[in-house]
Amino acid sequence: MKKPLGAILASAVVTAGWVLGAVPAQAAPTPVGAAMSAAADVTVKNAYNGRCLQAMGAFPGAITRLVDCADTNTAQKWDVAWVYTEAGGYYELRNAASGLCLDADWGSIGGNGTRTQVWDCVASQTNQHWRMKPITNRPATYQVTVETNGRCLEGAMETINANQGKTQLWNCLGSSQVNQHWQIT
Repeated sequence: MKKPLGAILASAVVTAGWVLGAVPAQAAPTPVGAAMSAAADVTVKNAYNGRCLQAMGAFPGAITRLVDCADTNTAQKWDVAWVYTEAGGYYELRNAASGLCLDADWGSIGGNGTRTQVWDCVASQTNQHWRMKPITNRPATYQVTVETNGRCLEGAMETINANQGKTQLWNCLGSSQVNQHWQIT
């Protein structure tokens, strides 16, 4: 049985405190929701159609899509880690099959429709820094935004009902926009 996100996050915070020693007076800010353990293989499932976020290859630039979930498919598993920075911190989503990070394509990052892909993990690239805002009254469900421009990760409405539907960034449209909600378990 998988642990709920909150339990995983609480465990990661306790472990980090034990490994790092005493917490300074200016403690690391607690992420929205809770922090996840870097070792947690989780699925990132779109709340609109129940399909899983999957890397469509194990090479830099491989696109991500919404695919029928399969427990044994490691391309649908993500290691999620809270990375503390002096500016606050962010989540890194690393694909379990490839070790590459969820990435918003720099070539189109300025507008709606930015494609999502996996790429070599680079700590300084804000297009790989993700924030997770809990959705009220929906356990383990989040709005996932990229630090670069604050746009939401979503299942594109024009392909949302298809297996291998497109994923992209779009302006965040509020709590009723279920194609922008993600269940992380």
